[in-house]
Amino acid sequence: MIRSLARTILLRLIIKKNIDQLVKDKQSASLDVKKEINGQVRKWGLDIRAVVLSDVKVLKSPVKEGGIPPLLASLGHTTQTLSPAAFAKYIYSMEEEEEETGNLIDIQDSIEEAEQGKTSWSVCLQNILETEKIEAENIGTYTLILSDVGTKLLMSITDTSKTCCVVDKEVESDVCLTLTSSDLAGILKGSLPPLQAYLSNRIQITGDVRKLMFLEKMGNKTHKPGQTFHI
Repeated sequence: MIRSLARTILLRLIIKKNIDQLVKDKQSASLDVKKEINGQVRKWGLDIRAVVLSDVKVLKSPVKEGGIPPLLASLGHTTQTLSPAAFAKYIYSMEEEEEETGNLIDIQDSIEEAEQGKTSWSVCLQNILETEKIEAENIGTYTLILSDVGTKLLMSITDTSKTCCVVDKEVESDVCLTLTSSDLAGILKGSLPPLQAYLSNRIQITGDVRKLMFLEKMGNKTHKPGQTFHI
């Protein structure tokens, strides 16, 4: 999970720096990566002490007019109106547009309604799944057993669909989690990191533990900076 997180952070770093910056000041880049990783893993009780980047190798020298200008043109921009650096920032910011206040409120309301019994957990999870992008590492089946209410949920994520339903029999899945509905609410609200809950025996897991990263992602969608994480 840390490797996957580091890869994502490194990609974000690369689009913000040019080659000269990466070559001449690797130490600064390493510190930036370490700082951002620790911003996440310290919630799990971990601390990254060092990040070492390998030497930057330029496989192909950039040409004066590469692929960026035609791409900008297709978006209605020119190299004068939007620089490649600005374009990279624009693309990166698109990932965060899904976390608009309206969506956050809708998801929070859905979680609270499930907690109060006004709606089912399957409907709540389906609402959250609808806002998620499908990524290769998240594809699979997830069984969630809510021990306090005796409900078994099956989340299925494929290349083309995301579904959640109630099941009443044993179903083969990539990962099976047993937890209480209150802990599920904490995870979905972003106040209870899944890995932390696993390490403290709040949830029991069989199967692919790496799938916890997807639950972490679901929780991050509703978590707001400054909220407290509960142990």
